[in-house]
Amino acid sequence: MYEDGAAVLQMKKVFLKDEKYNRKKYMTRIKNYDPQQEEMTLYTSRGDVDEFSLDAVYECIFEVKEGRFGCEGVIRKRFRSQEKDQVVFRIQNGFYKV
Repeated sequence: MYEDGAAVLQMKKVFLKDEKYNRKKYMTRIKNYDPQQEEMTLYTSRGDVDEFSLDAVYECIFEVKEGRFGCEGVIRKRFRSQEKDQVVFRIQNGFYKV
């Protein structure tokens, strides 16, 4: 449904007071979306995967044929594969139209 769409991830807030707030916008591409788990796997640029915090809330804005949508959530996993760097993004409170 959303596969291969472009998405922008940006940190909204951090959970830990010692965690550094990062204002950078990350350009990603949607690898897949799992509606049962409410998770998206996103491809990131090489090297960006280490910059994602597992202790923060991110906003994800993406565009598909049906329009432009957004959601908030947390990064569950971040990893490198031979293919590309990837993050698993857990969606909280569904999607909204931008």
